[in-house]
Amino acid sequence: MHILVVDDVAVVRELMSMVAGSAFDGATVHTAENLAGALAMAHTMPSLDLVLLDLGLPDSDGLETLRAFRGAFPRAKVVVVSSNDDDAIVENALGAGAQGFMSKSLKTPAMFAALRTVAGGAVYKPLRL
Repeated sequence: MHILVVDDVAVVRELMSMVAGSAFDGATVHTAENLAGALAMAHTMPSLDLVLLDLGLPDSDGLETLRAFRGAFPRAKVVVVSSNDDDAIVENALGAGAQGFMSKSLKTPAMFAALRTVAGGAVYKPLRL
């Protein structure tokens, strides 16, 4: 399994990489700090199974980030990872093509469950929705 973690904050990128790698035995985790880097990295990968995507990147913002990535890689399963989990943002992200929405405040076991849910083909969203 090939996973791409995209976040402009280095510590978040590193922690999400560790979480994603721990959730799937044998996974290869790649990282990028902006949308341009993510698109370039994804083009070099033999397959792209799962993407953890922050919407607040320095070279793109909000749902445009998600739309740009989905346009370039429509088959990749994308989980938006955000510190803002307002109901409207979650619904808009899911409506724009994300298969999951994961708050950065989730505990590790819940993150594992969210990533495995999306990797298995189902949609993940916060329980309150």
